[in-house]
Amino acid sequence: MTIENGKLIRGEVDMPLQCSLAITDYASTQALIVKTLINKSKETFNRTIKLDPYLKSILTLDELDSLIKDIFSIEEKANKMLSEVSL
Repeated sequence: MTIENGKLIRGEVDMPLQCSLAITDYASTQALIVKTLINKSKETFNRTIKLDPYLKSILTLDELDSLIKDIFSIEEKANKMLSEVSL
């Protein structure tokens, strides 16, 4: 995939079918997660991050909820710091 004018463009690569299927799930989820962050949709981000095949294979739902809270906490702190700098 490449990004052109803010849109994701699919590319073609030769690989075994099993790899292609695994990567497609992962890439689709990542693209959706990025879109939710760009659109600042916390509700959709909460749902989408739980679809990530890698994260859900290593974290429980409670751990994912904690990760989500940490991400939004970091974002709030960063936004606060940026607003203080720009004053």
